[in-house]
Amino acid sequence: MKKTIKKLAALLLAGALAATAALPAMAAPATSQTIDTNNAASAEGKYTISVADSDTHEYTVYQILTGTLIAGESKLGNPAWGQDAKADSDVNSFIDSLEGKASNTEINAIVKAQLKDGASGLGVVKKGSAMDVVPGYYMIVDTTAKLAEGDAYSLDIVAVFNDITITPKKGTTQSDKKVDDKNDSGTTEDAVVWQDSADYDLGDDVPFRLTATIADDYDNYTKGYKLTFHDTESAGLSFKEDTVEVFVDGTKIDTGYEVITEDIGNETFQVKFANLKDITSVKARSVISVTYQSTLTGANVVYGNPGNPNTSHVTYSNNPNDEQAGENGKTPDDTVVVFVYKLDVDKVDKDLKKLTGAEFTLEKVLADTSKVSIGAVMIGDKETQFEFAGLDDGTYVLTESKTPAGYNTIDPITFTVSATHDVEAAAPKLLTLTATGLEKKDGKDATTNGELGTGIIKTQVINTQGSTLPSTGGMGTTIFYVIGGILVLAAVIVLISKRRVQQ
Repeated sequence: MKKTIKKLAALLLAGALAATAALPAMAAPATSQTIDTNNAASAEGKYTISVADSDTHEYTVYQILTGTLIAGESKLGNPAWGQDAKADSDVNSFIDSLEGKASNTEINAIVKAQLKDGASGLGVVKKGSAMDVVPGYYMIVDTTAKLAEGDAYSLDIVAVFNDITITPKKGTTQSDKKVDDKNDSGTTEDAVVWQDSADYDLGDDVPFRLTATIADDYDNYTKGYKLTFHDTESAGLSFKEDTVEVFVDGTKIDTGYEVITEDIGNETFQVKFANLKDITSVKARSVISVTYQSTLTGANVVYGNPGNPNTSHVTYSNNPNDEQAGENGKTPDDTVVVFVYKLDVDKVDKDLKKLTGAEFTLEKVLADTSKVSIGAVMIGDKETQFEFAGLDDGTYVLTESKTPAGYNTIDPITFTVSATHDVEAAAPKLLTLTATGLEKKDGKDATTNGELGTGIIKTQVINTQGSTLPSTGGMGTTIFYVIGGILVLAAVIVLISKRRVQQ
C-alpha cells in the first residue's frame, strides 16, 4: 500500500506540473493559459480553485479522486474514487495506467476516460466566484456557454491538491483582409500597399489578401485542426478563381486546401483546409495567407460612397478537447472597399446654354505615357451631356473629337483626379474627390470638387464662335490695325497724286 501511495503522489505531482502548462486556444498576441499553484494547504485542509479577473470563461470542476493529505508532505494517501468518476475499475489499476505518462495530453485523455456520463461536477468557477475543494485529483473543463468571436476553449486542466488560479493571457484569434492600392498613371510604383481601401479604373483586376494566424496551443489539437477562409464580394466585383495562391509563413503551397465556389450560400468563395496537421510546415503562430484578384466590372458597380465592399472571416477548430476536431470558432468580419468615379461633361456656348453636335474622347495617361481610352455615354437631352464612367485617381486628357458647326474646337484639357479614403478603418469611406485642371481661374488650373455620394466630377466645356485671333486688344491685333491703316493711307496718297498729275 505504501508503494501505491508513493506512486500516486508522484503521478499527482506530475499531473499538477502538467496542469500548469495547459493552454487555451487561439488568442492574440499570446494565448497560453496557465494555472498558479501553491502546495501549502489551508488551515481547513482544503484548496481553492479560482479564476483570474482577466478571464471571462467559466469552468466546471469534476472530482476524479480524493484522499488524505499526508501531513507535512505534498502526498496523497488512501486514494478513493471521487463523485464524478466512473469507478468501474480498481483505483490502483487506474493509477498504474498513468505510469510513465509525462505529457499533459496523455494524462488528460486517461482522466477524461474515467469521467462518468452525465457527471454534474462540484460546480462552476469563474471570475469572482472561487471554489474550495478537499485534497484530490480534479478535472477542470472549460464549459463557457458562448465564446466571443475569435476566442476558443481551454484545454482540459488536470490539477491536484494545490491552490489554483486559472490565468489566461488575453487576446483573440485574428484574421485580416486587405486590398492593394496602386496608381497606374504618371508613376512607376511597384510596391504593394496592403490597406483597407483602394480606388481602381473600371475593368481593372484588383488584388486582395486574406490572412489568419494559427493558435499558440496548436500542438494541443491532437485530433486535427480545421480552418476555412470565407469571402463575400459585392456585385461590382468579379472573382477570378484561377488567381488564388496560398502561403504558409510566406512560402507558397499547392496542396492541403481546396477552393470552393458552389453550395456556399451568399458567399463568393471559400478556401478550406480539412486538416492543417497534414501541412508539416504549419506550426503555432504560423500565418496562413491567401491572395487573389477580382475584376471591377459590370453594371452593378457602385460609384463614390459606399463603394464596392469585400468582406471576409475565418472559421477554425476552437476546442482542443473535441474528439471530432470541429470547426466552431469564428473571427469577426473584416471589410475592405474599392472606390471608382465618374466624369460628367456639359457642352455649352459662351452664354452657358446647352450646345449640341459635339463629341468627346477621354484618355487616361499611364506610367509609360501611353493612353487608354475611356468610352462616353450620353446622359442629357439633345446630346449635350457626356458621362465617362470608371475613373481611378490619375491623369486624364479630355479631347473634343467633334465640334458643333460654326464653333471653335477647344484645346485638349489635361487634368488630374485625386481622392482620399480611409486606409485603416472598419468601414472605409471616400473622404475627398477632386479634379485639378478641368477649369481655369485667373489663367491657372483650378480645383473642381467631386460629389462623394455619387463619385461624380462635373464640368462645363464652353465653345465660342468667330475668329480665333486674339480679341482682347492684344499686340497682334494692334499691329494688324496699324499696318492696315498705313496701307489705306498710302493708297489714298497714291490716288491723289495720280489725279494731280492728270490735271
